[in-house]
Amino acid sequence: MFRHPDGNAIALDGTLLEVPGDGLMAVVLTPAPGSADAARLGEVVRAAGGPAVVRVGQTGPG
Repeated sequence: MFRHPDGNAIALDGTLLEVPGDGLMAVVLTPAPGSADAARLGEVVRAAGGPAVVRVGQTGPG
């Protein structure tokens, strides 16, 4: 669950991707296509007005 500072939660699925040869990994979080959570995430990203990136340890976009 991604919890936006406004208190609303958005259900996200996580996929772990490995960068071959570098020992690096990335987590990609996505909502179910066409779901209410996908619509809500779109609203949050548009309202942020910046890149659609959530940094570890932050509670909201960017």
